[in-house]
Amino acid sequence: MQCPKCYGDMIMDQRSLDEPVKIRFELCIACHATFLDAGEFRQYMSDEYHYQFRALLPEI
Repeated sequence: MQCPKCYGDMIMDQRSLDEPVKIRFELCIACHATFLDAGEFRQYMSDEYHYQFRALLPEI
């Protein structure tokens, strides 16, 4: 999938997390934009999962 924020110039990297729930998301290595499906986003809205998801993202 091409990054919509970079206007299609970069191919996004697919990442996954298996615990506490399985989730897949796309991350642009150029602009650090992160995209989740609606169902995946709902899973990570709670505080207990937020910190685990945040740890997967690169420091900007």
